[in-house]
Amino acid sequence: MARQFGIITTSAGVSSIVIQSIQIGSSVETAQAMDELGNITDINGYGAKKSVTIKGLVDGSVSADAGDIITVGSDSYIITSFQKSESNTGYAEVDVTAEGAPDVTPVGPQTPSAGE
Repeated sequence: MARQFGIITTSAGVSSIVIQSIQIGSSVETAQAMDELGNITDINGYGAKKSVTIKGLVDGSVSADAGDIITVGSDSYIITSFQKSESNTGYAEVDVTAEGAPDVTPVGPQTPSAGE
């Protein structure tokens, strides 16, 4: 297998960002059962999550915000944090953090209709 160099993951939903790095992760909660000696006898996973963090440079007008849905690779995520940093000694930068769950399509914030 050939070594992979640079950013090879595709992303959609975050425009006007020159991506500098992407971190993709996953996590799961666990429940453990122990015997009378405190030895773990069973362990079960639940609440699986996936996460992505994108760092990049602003290239125009950034059109993302917390609550928006983005696609990275073949997975969809909801943006949980969006930060834009500006400095007089460097380029404007953005940090986007998003999360999702396996086999779940995330939905952005909902606005209640009148009468709800």
